[in-house]
Amino acid sequence: MQFQERQYTRYDYEAPVIFKKKDKSIWITAKILDVSLGGVLIKNEELPQLEELIEIRVVNLFNGTFISLEGKVVRIIAPPRGPGAGVEFVVPGSNRNLLRLIDILKKNKHLIAKGVSDIKEGDNDPAKVIQKCREILENAQYLDYYQTLGLPDDATFDEIIKRKKQLLDSLAVNIEKLSFNQKNLLHDAVSLVKRLTGILANPPRRLSYNVTIGKVSRDFLVVLQDKYNVDVKSHAEFWQQKYPHKIERAQELLVKVKKLKKEGNTQYLEVYRQLLELAPFFDL
Repeated sequence: MQFQERQYTRYDYEAPVIFKKKDKSIWITAKILDVSLGGVLIKNEELPQLEELIEIRVVNLFNGTFISLEGKVVRIIAPPRGPGAGVEFVVPGSNRNLLRLIDILKKNKHLIAKGVSDIKEGDNDPAKVIQKCREILENAQYLDYYQTLGLPDDATFDEIIKRKKQLLDSLAVNIEKLSFNQKNLLHDAVSLVKRLTGILANPPRRLSYNVTIGKVSRDFLVVLQDKYNVDVKSHAEFWQQKYPHKIERAQELLVKVKKLKKEGNTQYLEVYRQLLELAPFFDL
């Protein structure tokens, strides 16, 4: 559903969000019910105050990315749609990641973006499950998929799939024992785990993400190229543009490598290793 409010078209969009007051360090997990280029509606029992400035991080459920925004609470929404807070962005329409999300919603007006339709049932302690949900969603504030999932940067694809199963098993619970708000929290945590592992377990998408955060090793590229037939070279130009200081330093090391190699000094191998840490796409 879409509807017009003031100058921005607003779209129904239920997704995880974390927010905090500008002068505080504690993030609060919640969810949004709709989004526009101008603001969002946050629903939660714990809410910021009217006129309060907050930092917001919204999950894009379609590609697993996070959107960082700043806003001001302009209205408080009462039940049944609330308790909620209408938040107006400080600089409406300026965030490129938000523009991408709105474009997706605009092109898919009938697409329901609620993430999870099948939450696994189990016998885990409900209190421990909810604590785990909060831990996962709070880790999302760092905008690092690996950290959110509790994985090392060099995790194998098998380890990622195994971690997904571990997390989902730890969240398996009898949902009848949960309150309405706890069910929403579980829904959001399960959704996040599935979407982030979906990205990291997909070789091309993982490479794109790793390039974006600057975590690419030569060994990783070789595995992608040889085992998964991924065109890694297509990302080389983006790496050069995003990290020019690394490329500049790598070029200096290349000169040193050539000099040491010409002299017959085997230390060139260590210098070459340092070069590949800075320019992993070099000579592929």
